[in-house]
Amino acid sequence: MKHIGTKDINTPRLLLRKFQKGDENSMFKNYCSDPLVTKYLTWNAHSSIATTIIFLEYMMDKYNKIDSYAWAITLKENPHNVVGSIDVVKMDLEKEEVEIGYVLSRSLRNKKIMSEALNGVIDYLFKEVEVKKIFAKHDINNINSGKVMKNNGMKYVGIENVAVSKNEENVICAIYSIENTYGI
Repeated sequence: MKHIGTKDINTPRLLLRKFQKGDENSMFKNYCSDPLVTKYLTWNAHSSIATTIIFLEYMMDKYNKIDSYAWAITLKENPHNVVGSIDVVKMDLEKEEVEIGYVLSRSLRNKKIMSEALNGVIDYLFKEVEVKKIFAKHDINNINSGKVMKNNGMKYVGIENVAVSKNEENVICAIYSIENTYGI
């Protein structure tokens, strides 16, 4: 892999950019505080803006490492309004593989926003970072997340029983992957 860190990604409707100070209000309002959005995630909905500020600082701290990749999802028409996030949540340097995680505001679901964001990140990781394989997984009860993966050419790999710290219980997840076909 050729680590270059998080750089802006432009898609037809989106600007995927680094998180920055001042993003906490839109993050909290658009997705971090919504229990329906976080229902299938590894973290609970934020009960206060203070929790979102801590989360934002954690995301921004990732940029201190060149092998960290985390984007705030914004619409080009309003790049200061963070409506979701997408990032590399796991990395296997030896195999040159990564796992992607993502979340999006409920108000933007069913508009192919997350598919567009994931497509941009897949492209970036394959062409710029030269990752060999990308994985993603979803709680089997969250079928829409699986649709996003399929829409981006990811293939079903199997099922995994995953320990999730949110509720200290195991969750059955479907795993998808896609391999780099750019000849790298």
